Amino acid sequence: MDQLNSKLNEDTVYKMVKVLAAQTQIVAGLIYYLTVLAAPTNCKKSSGIMDSAKCAVDKSQPEKVRKSWSVYPREELAN
Repeated sequence: MDQLNSKLNEDTVYKMVKVLAAQTQIVAGLIYYLTVLAAPTNCKKSSGIMDSAKCAVDKSQPEKVRKSWSVYPREELAN
């Protein structure tokens, strides 16, 4: 989630609330496809805090968003 937060063009740090879907694909290694439900936290990127584990979900912002992305394990990238 922290890598995704760094790529989002928003000042709010998001935290994963629930995994909605997960798939794997075998090519020359494994690729994981994740769809998660994420919620805004009380942390702002401008404060320098990017670790979503240190942030609490901001209950004043009930909006939750779906985020989807591919994950390539590091050992697969090294080959």
